[in-house]
Amino acid sequence: MNTDQNGIVRNGFFSVVQIVISSLSYVIVYYMVLSRTGKAELGMWSLITSIPAAFTVFGSGVSGCLLRYIPVYIARGEPLQFNRILASGTLFNFILGLVISAAGYIFSEPIIRFMFDIARVPVLYKEVFHLTLITFFLNFISSVFLFSLDGLQLIYKRNIIIMAASVFFCICCLLFIPLMGLKGLLYAQTVQAAVIFFSAWIILKSSKPFNMAELRPDKAHIKLFFTYGQDFQYISLSILLFDPLTKYFLNRYFSLSAVGIYDIVNRAITQIRMVLVNAIQVIIPVVSKRSEEKSLDVEHLYSKALRGAAFLSILSYSILICISIPIVYLLDHKDLGFYIIFLVCLSFAYIINIIAAPAYSILMGLGKLNHIVISHLISTGLNIILFLLLQYKPLPEWMVLPPLFAISVSSFYILNQFHAEYRTIKVKVLHEDLGPYILSVLAVLSTILIYKMDFDITWLYILNLLYLFPLAFMLFRNTFLISLKGRLTSAVSK
Repeated sequence: MNTDQNGIVRNGFFSVVQIVISSLSYVIVYYMVLSRTGKAELGMWSLITSIPAAFTVFGSGVSGCLLRYIPVYIARGEPLQFNRILASGTLFNFILGLVISAAGYIFSEPIIRFMFDIARVPVLYKEVFHLTLITFFLNFISSVFLFSLDGLQLIYKRNIIIMAASVFFCICCLLFIPLMGLKGLLYAQTVQAAVIFFSAWIILKSSKPFNMAELRPDKAHIKLFFTYGQDFQYISLSILLFDPLTKYFLNRYFSLSAVGIYDIVNRAITQIRMVLVNAIQVIIPVVSKRSEEKSLDVEHLYSKALRGAAFLSILSYSILICISIPIVYLLDHKDLGFYIIFLVCLSFAYIINIIAAPAYSILMGLGKLNHIVISHLISTGLNIILFLLLQYKPLPEWMVLPPLFAISVSSFYILNQFHAEYRTIKVKVLHEDLGPYILSVLAVLSTILIYKMDFDITWLYILNLLYLFPLAFMLFRNTFLISLKGRLTSAVSK
């Protein structure tokens, strides 16, 4: 039990560090692209690359099976089954990825014309799309290796790979973008994908249950991808549609600049979400393993994960809002109002989404996917319906409402269904957490008020100091963070 706890903390820590480093690399890259091309071209790149990137979710049927069954095989002491599911997953994704890439190449012009609602496709658009297909193919196969490491509870090694690749990506961008412009960014992404592919394979080969002689695909696991994995494919289809369609509607009703602003804000917000959700989702293989060993205490695991999810998400997004607004004020004062709308609304939606992550992860680890599938269908379906209704009155201030309601409602659904199934679980807000919560909400409201009242920007800096210093004092004495620090020190040292 203690070994599992140390593994959760170590994997969670490296998940956080990985996302932070990846985020910093994208900050540098976004600054380079914006300074050389502007928001419109950034929006074009974001819209085009979102299509092949979204297709990677078609591999989630394989990835979900790996994450669910590899811990079970390890708990049972069945290395042969580990090697068989690894070989089957690699073959499955190789063939499927090849088919998707070929179809994308053949139908690239109709796809781009649809996404941009244009009659003639510029050469640059096609070149960007074709380069993205190469990156997609490498990432599609790499996902098998990465999720196998997750299933082996070697998530920290997976995160080290991603961190190294992010740094390499940033260096390549610094070299390629000044020489080749936007295409240099695509070449850097391709190099990054290749680094992840080969690094993940090398580390996977060195793992204990790996045996090259036993790497043989079998019908049982291929069938598993179409049966148990089909729920993951429904989830994949839902995820596939969400972000590209959001950008499509923003471009259709507003402009590529709106897509660019959305992408910048959404990137920052989803990076924080990835930090916290990845840290929470390390419990999935542990849930699978303990469930197989009949030693799973759902209430204990959920209560601890829920406190961390709520506490860290509210603090992270409030700090992001308070710090980002003065920065955007200096860099892009003209569009500051839209940045604030996106920041506040999407932050609220993703706080609810992160609070639902512990329930989501436990259901995933137990293989109970029905509620998860329905939540994703609600999210994507509601997003599309609300955007279609928005066409009758496309006010810029309302452009963020569809994703706000879609993400929030689907997250509430997961929470409601989880608590309905596990009625013994009690949710408590500890008294020592209330102070940081109240302070964070007041800081966000004050920041928005200062902007609305058109006060001098100096007041925003003063407010940040008045917020961050007492918050730091409260956090220093918070028992959750003190306990987390102790466990982290112990886990990393091992």
